[in-house]
Amino acid sequence: LDAKLLEEMQDFLEENSAFTAETADVLFFALVKSVAAGIKMEDIERVLDRRERAVTRRSMTAKEAN
Repeated sequence: LDAKLLEEMQDFLEENSAFTAETADVLFFALVKSVAAGIKMEDIERVLDRRERAVTRRSMTAKEAN
């Protein structure tokens, strides 16, 4: 599962015309791995809800590497 998720993530990061399909693949395999680890969808939704509120308060620039 890890190898498949990494493969799909690499495909997602490459520029191509199938961006929507690659996004769906990454989300699917990330959710499969999460559920296999015992994480509930409700927990993921709660984190996403918090992040949605945070986005309106700060810029979405990447953190600088140390």
